[in-house]
Amino acid sequence: MSLPADLADRLTIPLIAAPMTGVSGPELVAAACRNGVIGAFPTHNAADSEELDDWLTRLRALPADAAPIAPNLVVHRTNARLTADLDRLRAHRPKTLDFVESLPLNASGKVDKKALRAPYWSGRDRQVN
Repeated sequence: MSLPADLADRLTIPLIAAPMTGVSGPELVAAACRNGVIGAFPTHNAADSEELDDWLTRLRALPADAAPIAPNLVVHRTNARLTADLDRLRAHRPKTLDFVESLPLNASGKVDKKALRAPYWSGRDRQVN
């Protein structure tokens, strides 16, 4: 499976700058995107939801041929900002945003990531991009 053309044309190499807590911010993300690398950041790196909104606004100003951004929202019951941050992400209209009614859990009560990803790999020989 190859990358979609609208994505492949914007990437130097298929690479994501890892979202690092306390490190990744709009400057690092913008630099990665301008150089053809997907720029990721944890939304909780912004001090609050208002700052996250500012970051997303600034990142929207990147050139059209820049690689995409990848905000990472921590979906966990301990994230007090979950709803506010999700509202900010929705307001900035990401290309895709998938919602699930509930997260599949394994026998030990942890998120079953394989089951969560299963619909995206349906009908494919390999589970690799």
